Amino acid sequence: MKKILVTGGNGFLGRYVIQELLKYNEKHVTILSNIQKANDKIDKRILFMIADIRNEGEILEKVKKFNAVYHLAGNIRTKTTDKFQLHYDINSKGTLNLLKACNKNSIRRFIFISTCEVYGEKLKESINENEKKESANDYAKSKLLAEEYCKKYANHLKITVVRPSYIYCYGQYNKRLFPRIIEQALRYEKIKLKMHPGGNDFVYVKDVANGIVLLGEREQQNNFEDFNISSGKSTTMKEVFDTVKELTGADYDNSEVCSVDKRFSLNIEKAKKVGYNPKYNLKRGISDFIDLYNKEKSNKGK
Repeated sequence: MKKILVTGGNGFLGRYVIQELLKYNEKHVTILSNIQKANDKIDKRILFMIADIRNEGEILEKVKKFNAVYHLAGNIRTKTTDKFQLHYDINSKGTLNLLKACNKNSIRRFIFISTCEVYGEKLKESINENEKKESANDYAKSKLLAEEYCKKYANHLKITVVRPSYIYCYGQYNKRLFPRIIEQALRYEKIKLKMHPGGNDFVYVKDVANGIVLLGEREQQNNFEDFNISSGKSTTMKEVFDTVKELTGADYDNSEVCSVDKRFSLNIEKAKKVGYNPKYNLKRGISDFIDLYNKEKSNKGK
């Protein structure tokens, strides 16, 4: 049975990646995290490892006897976590520690989840993998440095770097755009965020998870490969608001300022050539988000 380690496997994206991996019956999955949550043990094929990727000695000792590592753990940008040292220690140094462990312990497959933010704040569409990297914030800089570490270790490992665009799903940080819009619509029948012009390349989490596992499972020819994973198109804020309104009946109220206002998309032709095909358009993604939200609220009420 193939043994897979998923760092950050109990995070909002990690949970969906785990679900994708478990579709393969021969998989034995271990989640690595520095904290265990009550609902982490959802399948007998899942094991749990408590470890801190910032601790080089601990990672060198514990990360062994796996066939592949999916590295999703990271420090995101919130009011309390958007700090240079945290980004560097977790996103950059943590990735380096894992690469060292893979090299030392003969784990030859490494899939690193980076970010589209390494392309900078370009207001253009169809950005491909060869676009110049111009990180505009500490988070993106830490991810780009981690990518450089991956390139360095590609002499010894087969490494895939995945750059998702703007992911949305139920269960993510509740101050992000989609949780705020949808919760306001469902709870108050009114969206308080201001609708700016422009948009982004919004991609539903299930498409991202599918793409990550597809890339991780394929027989990679080169030692280092990188891929964009997204919807492949720019979606305007008006489309988002109109879709939420159609599905919930909520109206608009421009009393707050919406922070996502750029028009941007990733080119996904490279990923499509190896089988990636996003299945969730905006309406289907938001519908699934709403179903999961209502299911969770219903379960809490029992």
